[in-house]
This record gives sequence, C-alpha cells and structure tokens, in this order.
Amino acid sequence: MFKLKNRLKRILHTEPVVGLTIAGGGCRTLFSLGVGYVLQQEGIKFHSMSATSAGSAVALNLASNMTMEAYKKFIDTISQNKSNFYFKELLRGKRPFPHEVMYREILKESMDVEVIKKSGIALAFNALKLPSDLYPHNKPLKRNQVLVKLIKALVKEYSNSNKGYYLPIVPTLVKKLGLVEEIFTVDKEHSLEDVVDIALKTSSAPPLLSFQKTKNGEYYLDGSFLDNLPITHHPKKVDLNIAIYYDAGSKELIKTMGRDRGQNLFYVYPDRPVPASMFDYTNAKQVQQTFEMGLEQGENMLRFLKAFVT
Repeated sequence: MFKLKNRLKRILHTEPVVGLTIAGGGCRTLFSLGVGYVLQQEGIKFHSMSATSAGSAVALNLASNMTMEAYKKFIDTISQNKSNFYFKELLRGKRPFPHEVMYREILKESMDVEVIKKSGIALAFNALKLPSDLYPHNKPLKRNQVLVKLIKALVKEYSNSNKGYYLPIVPTLVKKLGLVEEIFTVDKEHSLEDVVDIALKTSSAPPLLSFQKTKNGEYYLDGSFLDNLPITHHPKKVDLNIAIYYDAGSKELIKTMGRDRGQNLFYVYPDRPVPASMFDYTNAKQVQQTFEMGLEQGENMLRFLKAFVT
C-alpha cells in the first residue's frame, strides 16, 4: 500500500498539510469514521479537521486515536436501546427521545481531550447561535417559529434536490432569520465536559430540529443548516482537503454557493446508499454495515488518491 504522505511531500517539497472535513449526518457519519480510520492506519496525518453536527463527534474520535473504541461504544449503546421515542417518559414530563443522553455518554467514553491537545490537530466545528436580542430567552414562541420555518425550508430543499435542483434554501433562510454562525475550537483550557458541550452545540439531539441550551442561557442549532460540509472553516491552510459527505446535496450546494473556489479538494462519497438512518439509535446492524462500508471506501479511496497525486 502506498504512502500518500511521502508522495505529497515529494510534490510539494515540504511536509504536506492535509485537512479533513466531515459532513453531519447522524448515524451515517459512521461511514466517515471508517474512512478516516483507514487513512490514519495508512499513515496519513491530518493537520486540520473541520466538521459539523455528528461529524464533530467523528472528528473528535479520530483526533483522539480512539476510532475502534468509539465504534464499539456506539454499537454497544444502541444495541441496548429499544426505541427512538419513549412515550412513558413523555407522560412523566421527561424527554421522550433518548438520543442526547446516549450521544453524551458515547462522546465521553470515545475521546481523550489531552491526546487531542497534544496531537497538534487544529479543530473547528460550526454551530448556529440565536442572538438574544432577536430571540429573547423569555419568548419561547419566537424560537419555536424558527424551527417551523426551518422545517418548511428543509422539506422544500429536499424536494428540489430530488429533482436535481440544488438551491441553498435553508442557508438563505438562516441568514434571513438572523442566526449567527459560531466556530468552536478545542483549546488548552477545555475540559472533557467542555468539549462534549461543544460537540452537542453543533448537533441536533434529539433528532432533526432542536435547540441546545447552554448553562448561561444561550441557544444553539445544528450547524449543518447553514453549512453541512464546512470546507472553508479549517483553522490551518491545507494543501489537500479530504471532504466526506453522504448525499449529493452537500457537495452541490457548496458548488452553487462558490465555497469550493480556490480549494484543492478530494471528495469522498458512498458508492451505494448508506445502510444507517440518520437518527435511528436502535439498529446496530445497520450502523455496523455503515462503518464497514467506510472501511471499504477508504481502501478504494487510497487507490484513487495514488493516481490523484502522481
């Protein structure tokens, strides 16, 4: 198996700076985990990673060198979960969705913040903040109206993409609503709990649309509504950016909005439908198949990259 790092070094006459961008996609991000694991095993060092939503968790797993631990923990956790919605919990006034509790538990046991800090990998994760002047804390109805509008826009954008029209309907609405993109990094002073909170700010848990409320009363939404493949958010300038996504819309929207201009990108996309559903935290078999698909695609990708850099 060839060494991509050495080939790039000969071309660039210096140590190549390789970036990895991971799209959000719930359980489908296990595909990215498999791809990233193969590349790391090949000896490719990522100097910078950008991600959003569940892709943030995958980046943290990879930066911790805890891919297999993350995979096994995820499989073990969802194997014990029987439902994506617990009506009895709703009747008790508790959260009926188990996703956030499970997500937090998996994150805590599948990353090492100290290893991340020592790795030298620059990390960047995007989330959407609701400005308190536009959306006061004491006006939940106004916040909920944001969710309703986003759902309608998502449905329209999805319908268009199925017809082959890739228009940035949701990102345009995000800007119109005054939501502010915020970029998070992992710094020296961050604890494990801090980093888990950052990952959750970038994600929708429970599924699809939900706010993450911080301890100081700020509200955040999934960063993927503005940019699901944040290729422009790398903290370091990269010579090659490997961008992993799961549906055609992620890449096509980037091209439509011109975010790919001036970038040396290598896209990675599943060659067949991903088995796992985004928010199904009950089907361990499909998650396993998705991870294995990522391993397979990673091996195939190495052959293409060999041609790409020679």
